[in-house]
Amino acid sequence: MLESYGLTVFRQQYSVVVPVDHGSNIYVFDKNGKVEKSIEAYAVWPNLIQTCKTPTTIKGQLLYVGNGELSDFNGKIVKDKIVLMDFNSGDNWINAAKLGAKAVIFIAPPETSYTEAREKFLKTPIYFPRLYVSEQDGMALWELALSKSPTVGVSLNMQYETVEAENVIGVINGTVSTEDIIVVAAHYDTWSAIPRIAPGTDEATAVSFLLELAKYFAQNPPKKTLWLVALSGHYQALAGAREFTEQFFFGGKKIWAFIGLDFSTDSDQVAILYRGHMYDFGGTGVILRWTRWLGPRIFDVYIPALETQQGRSYNVRNGFVGFSYGWWCSIPVPYMLDSEPFAIAHGLGFTIRTDGVRRSHWGHPLSREVNFENLWPQVEVASAIVFGLANEDQISPSPQPARYLFTAAGGDLAGFLTVRGKVLYYNVSRGWYEPFSDAICVATRIDKGFSSYPFSTIITMSDENGEFTVIGASGYGYGHGYGIVDQWNFEAYHLDGETGLIDYAPDYGQYGMRSIQFTYSLNTQPYNVSTVLFRSSSAVIFDVIDPVAFNPKVFFDPRFENSQHSWTIAGRWSLNIYDFSTLSEYIMWGYYSVGFEDVAMVFVPPNTSFMILYRANQQIVGILLNASDTYPQGYGFFIGSNQELHIPMTAYKFVKDLFYLTNDRYLNLKSSSLRNPVVEKDMEELTKHMRAAEDALTALKYDNTYSELLLAWGWAARGYLETMSVIYDAVNINVIFFALLLAFVFFFERLVFESTGSKRGIITASLFAILLYAYWYIHPAPKLAVNAIMSPLSVAILVLFIFVSILLADRMGKIIRGAKLKLIGKHFVEQATMSLTTMSFSYSPRVMRKRRIRTSLVMSTVLITTFALIAFTSIFPTSEAKFAFLPDLPSTYEGLLFKKEIYVSLAPDNIINPTFLDSVKAMAPNAIVAPRVWHYPQLIGTEAVYQNACRQTKLNFTLPASRADGFMISIALPAYYPRPSRRDFRLM
Repeated sequence: MLESYGLTVFRQQYSVVVPVDHGSNIYVFDKNGKVEKSIEAYAVWPNLIQTCKTPTTIKGQLLYVGNGELSDFNGKIVKDKIVLMDFNSGDNWINAAKLGAKAVIFIAPPETSYTEAREKFLKTPIYFPRLYVSEQDGMALWELALSKSPTVGVSLNMQYETVEAENVIGVINGTVSTEDIIVVAAHYDTWSAIPRIAPGTDEATAVSFLLELAKYFAQNPPKKTLWLVALSGHYQALAGAREFTEQFFFGGKKIWAFIGLDFSTDSDQVAILYRGHMYDFGGTGVILRWTRWLGPRIFDVYIPALETQQGRSYNVRNGFVGFSYGWWCSIPVPYMLDSEPFAIAHGLGFTIRTDGVRRSHWGHPLSREVNFENLWPQVEVASAIVFGLANEDQISPSPQPARYLFTAAGGDLAGFLTVRGKVLYYNVSRGWYEPFSDAICVATRIDKGFSSYPFSTIITMSDENGEFTVIGASGYGYGHGYGIVDQWNFEAYHLDGETGLIDYAPDYGQYGMRSIQFTYSLNTQPYNVSTVLFRSSSAVIFDVIDPVAFNPKVFFDPRFENSQHSWTIAGRWSLNIYDFSTLSEYIMWGYYSVGFEDVAMVFVPPNTSFMILYRANQQIVGILLNASDTYPQGYGFFIGSNQELHIPMTAYKFVKDLFYLTNDRYLNLKSSSLRNPVVEKDMEELTKHMRAAEDALTALKYDNTYSELLLAWGWAARGYLETMSVIYDAVNINVIFFALLLAFVFFFERLVFESTGSKRGIITASLFAILLYAYWYIHPAPKLAVNAIMSPLSVAILVLFIFVSILLADRMGKIIRGAKLKLIGKHFVEQATMSLTTMSFSYSPRVMRKRRIRTSLVMSTVLITTFALIAFTSIFPTSEAKFAFLPDLPSTYEGLLFKKEIYVSLAPDNIINPTFLDSVKAMAPNAIVAPRVWHYPQLIGTEAVYQNACRQTKLNFTLPASRADGFMISIALPAYYPRPSRRDFRLM
């Protein structure tokens, strides 16, 4: 097309790693096991690096579950089934996975949204095949599922491959200067959660306008040379834009400006942006070098001239400065700009983008809506800016590409670096590292849990030498102006060709992350990194939630979806994986867990048994032991070679394992006459709700099961912590007692016997043994300790250390006194501290025999202190509820308000995980649960404005509530507006 307009066209080719769907199918089998019908299906976007390829057909009975809510599974056996589900079901496909299903098939809806598409995959790389079928085929399967419940098979053939991509560049030579280049770029690729069905109709408007620019400027050449660039690889972390910047900006071309075009037609508002969510790079001081020239040209010259010419005004927002808007203007979701790589390379790069929209009709297989009336104003604004810059006599400043730049106080920054990486594995037989080929390498800025936005992750593959290259990693980003260097995390995986499972995973153990870091602060060109993987098998755990605090582990501001701009991050959480055979950390191990997903993976050596400790807010709230009533200490979870173990209904395993372990330990306490009524109450409530959950599970009422499980889990976590508190209090007395016992035996022997030689040693040892036996017999602490000998051993080591320290100090004192004597002579009084201390130990018992009353008082104090340590072990705090009388006034509202603590400076800190709405239902089965959701609108100036495709409405806040609550503020939404996802709920 560009050539037909008379442009000189050349192509820039490069390699990029993408998931390629080679065709997927669903087979319906008859009663004899023969294929009765074959249906074309489409693979869903991968879970990070896991494409869920099925080397052999996965078979199972077809089960339709509607929207996939837990209640939709009621009455159905889900284990080993293939679930048929409506596409507009949020992330409820995870319910199918955690109930034991083998795969999910989504039925195409009449209409859907970008939010729905984003909910169909995870960042956690679990293996769980998901397929999409047309509405017609889906309805046929629905009828079969309801009438026959047939056996079906799914075959999914998608995998990551290195493919050749290209940027297409059309050149229009300038009339004044052919060497001075203005780049106008738009990406011509698109993205869909169903990779093989990605129409991207509305997304094509920007590159279509690029062709119109070519047609116009081919007949009306500007003063400066114009490069019209159709970029690829936009959703592969701006791969095309990064390659373009590397080859041409650093290749000697004099590029004065890079103008990105990124239109959608659900609004006519325009934003001029320089900063996006690939690098989060910028700041007023950083871009001042060119915006102080560019800003006035755009907003004081180009736009006014356009408005005069067209006789109308344009809604153009300035993202260069954040006085009335943020640098994101009014865009309510994360985004990337093709101009970002050029900007971080110290170039004048910005993008003309549609403002104030969610682009809800992008990213899914039904994306075919275009509103041309909203497109024309954007096209006119972009035309004015491109025409103005291409015909400028002088642009400031001149092009100065920089790999890495930091000036005083961060006034000017750049950071466009090449990373040379190597994937290694530790060869135990050779005792050193070796390169690993064909690994899938994942590079993320900051860390893997930094952002839930999936498209800023760079994925590449290692070659036959284990080497990989990342072009365009940032050296400086967020935090500019303070000298903060961007950190990048590099990890690698390998998928088995026969099973499709992860067989090599990142090594966090002794030879992996403990020896070779995976996170690097990039500051040189090129920067060399290494990452280590190990042969592993995988386990998937679900329900990784906080059962005590009721908070999401992480809640991102939905505009940014990253921790740099997070509204709130809950307390720290962690998964600790142990080898069950040794109860110690594996030499090689790994895990994948991010706070914004309730699914996690652990990677352990094959053919081993493992256990997991789950901590939230730095307290153990879950243990996975695979325990039973007969063996409460558990058996561990065994995982074979090249397997991925899914632990279905993990919340139930957390509750059961905590129950068995806590009950066993508390029974040991009771047998030693140690009781805590708080624990007994916890165990009573735990048992009640656990039995109710088991009854509901037997009746296949999954929603009731989880309602009871969440309550039981809260009681189990508290009961475990209370029980361990009693054990710790009792065991800690060992150290204190043994310290007192050593001192007591020494002085008692001097006081009563005052023997000498070997007789003194025998008497001292005998006294110690008798008192130790008495303590063991009377007090439960030695029996509760895992290793009772450790306490006296630690005390003995401490005493020895103190004695050696005293000898060392005495020796050092003698050396110092000798030096003083040589320097100043005998001008000080010498005190024999060691001799006086030793003599006092011998002299004190003699004085005690002479002062019998004082001795009696001292001994009484020792006895009372020791008795107190023993007697007060079972003391515990209690709480008592007291009811206040209600005033005799009319009530405006009857009910209970569950509310988190509110901080004025951080309003959304009062977020409750919506999962726990089920707990509320379990506590009050007949109650009406009415969640309230606070919406904090985009600020425009100092006013909050709620925007949609229909209109703008000025509001201070929005408070929609359930209709069951008796009132509701309704806001008109366009038909494609996304249904709220789980992370959108903020319960007050």
